[in-house]
Amino acid sequence: MIIDRIIETPSDWLLVLLWLAIAGVMWLGLRKQKAATSLKRWTKIVLHIALWIALGGLLWQPRWQHSTNAQRLLCYSNDVPSAKVKAVQDSLGIPLRYDAKTLLRKMLENPTLELKIGEIYWLGQDFSPAFLAKFHAPKFHWIPYFAENNLQNLSWTGVLAKGSKQHITGSIALTTPQTLRLQYANTVLDSVMLPKGFSTFSLTFPVFALGKNHWELSLGTQALYDIRFFSYPTAKQHYLFVLSNPDFESKTLADWLGRQGHQVEMLTQVAKKTTYKVGINTTQTPQTFDCIITDASQANNPLVKKGMGAGKSVLFMNFTNPEQEIRQVNQALGTTWAVQRTSNQDNRIVAPDLTALPYRFIEKPLQQPIFDEMAVQKKQGKVGVSLLQETFGLMLSGDSLRYAKIWYNTLQALLAKPVAEAQVKAPLLPQTNIQIAFAPSNSKQTFINTDTVYTSPNPLQQAQQMGKFVPDTTGWQRWQDTLGLYVEDPTSPLLKAAYLSNFLAASQATAIQKKVTDNTIFQALADEYWYLLILLIMTLLWLETKL
Repeated sequence: MIIDRIIETPSDWLLVLLWLAIAGVMWLGLRKQKAATSLKRWTKIVLHIALWIALGGLLWQPRWQHSTNAQRLLCYSNDVPSAKVKAVQDSLGIPLRYDAKTLLRKMLENPTLELKIGEIYWLGQDFSPAFLAKFHAPKFHWIPYFAENNLQNLSWTGVLAKGSKQHITGSIALTTPQTLRLQYANTVLDSVMLPKGFSTFSLTFPVFALGKNHWELSLGTQALYDIRFFSYPTAKQHYLFVLSNPDFESKTLADWLGRQGHQVEMLTQVAKKTTYKVGINTTQTPQTFDCIITDASQANNPLVKKGMGAGKSVLFMNFTNPEQEIRQVNQALGTTWAVQRTSNQDNRIVAPDLTALPYRFIEKPLQQPIFDEMAVQKKQGKVGVSLLQETFGLMLSGDSLRYAKIWYNTLQALLAKPVAEAQVKAPLLPQTNIQIAFAPSNSKQTFINTDTVYTSPNPLQQAQQMGKFVPDTTGWQRWQDTLGLYVEDPTSPLLKAAYLSNFLAASQATAIQKKVTDNTIFQALADEYWYLLILLIMTLLWLETKL
């Protein structure tokens, strides 16, 4: 038995005197009382001595040595059910297990305990940064734990261009089949039906708003998580419409592209030798075009062939007789399109206010589907074909987000992917290294809030600069004058898991696998047990007076 407490301060001496004074009061009380029998007197004496010893134990915290196997230790957070803890301990064959509070107390009882632990298995993620920082030497293993119907491993892009796809991935364990939705305000952007049990998911939607964006993940009627990210303007493109006849579908698309800030020129043949020309956002006719949008009757048009030969993209739409018109495109441009009729109807319903021709694409080499009704083939440039009919109906019905999704995805597949102005993976957490990537500049540094972030070329992509940023605050952070980053408040189980993952990944670089030779540790009763013992003895003393 060892007592470590050293009497060195006035308060320590005061506690000693108080403890001795309690012994004196007990002795005087026992002398004045006359028990009816010798048994009752000795019972009273034993209980008083036991109470005095228990008070001394609480005050001096005696401890004793015992041997145990500290080579492997399981530490679990308070949110993990005891059945799960026991199952993990048994499956891994770990002799020691403590919750975080008990392990911290054991370290106070045993100042060298951390050096005696060979490996620590962390079960759960509800561990504070201050607690984790106490462990440096052992080899770490992490076993995450999430309650059912809670998001896991959630990730998305923190900064991206308007019009590009936001991909949100993660996993979840459900008690019943439910629908996971990605929403903006009350509009569902994307959704997926998930079965009971553990599932991974992926939700996508093109970014349609500049600046700070706020989307929401919901499960049934329950809001699960807020997705925040920043979007910047895309590079402006030049679009050329070459049309046989004026039509509302092409005009609606041209107007929409103009509202996105792109330059648009429309050439429409209104008579045999008369072409009507309209420009949007153009002060003069562009010398080159990034994409030509036309119909099958214009496949042999010199503008279309010249653009194709220069490696530009061409999109064919407004089909009326796909089998015949597809042959025209193939003969003119050397493509290999083939379609197959799926029904005898004039069209098929794709979604509310949206129909397509009753055909499907036959798979071909170098052919990439965008939707079931749209695909792209790679030639000198990219050639796209759309079997959709009158997408402008979506705009007329007020469903501008679904209209934007169709055309953002289509045009992104047709055009060459530009170098990203900035890239950051989310979620972003405070006090952790965040890697940023952005288009290069002459400067070797960038600024986030008032912090200077020094950068270097990306070895994997020379068109980017790389840097690391460690935020110390949460919320929106200003990046240069045109970008932003959102740093999460790491209080949810999801973000605690991300924080712990980052911490353990950083710790592995300096972790040392040790072979424990000294298995002796000290054991002491927790304060709660001393309190229970004191309460029990005082209860027995009270009952003794009633008997």
